[in-house]
Amino acid sequence: MAQDFLADDDQRAVKDYDHAFLLNSAGDATQPAAELWSEDGKLQLSVTTSAPALQFYSANYLAGTRAREQESYTAFQGIALESEFLPDSPNHAEWPQADCWLQPGDRWESVTRYRFTPR
Repeated sequence: MAQDFLADDDQRAVKDYDHAFLLNSAGDATQPAAELWSEDGKLQLSVTTSAPALQFYSANYLAGTRAREQESYTAFQGIALESEFLPDSPNHAEWPQADCWLQPGDRWESVTRYRFTPR
């Protein structure tokens, strides 16, 4: 993805990534939905989820937010990986995994695991 950073007009409009990705592994919390490595290669993050999609947000609007150990964060100084249905799914019955309506008494569960591994 690094080569695609701010590569098109849509990304520049939102200042970077804030996109949902439909997962090939939807429903299977044993398959990695995302894997990330620290710049020095010493730490790996693996995300597994039974949810149908993963929202990837690259902290486009973090600049100026108060931080704990410094005055404030800069843009892109964080990341969020959020398991979910595709945004606007209730309005798109033709989308895979679009059935996200719950009726009173219904129950829906999703399992998401974030695993950090030193390398």
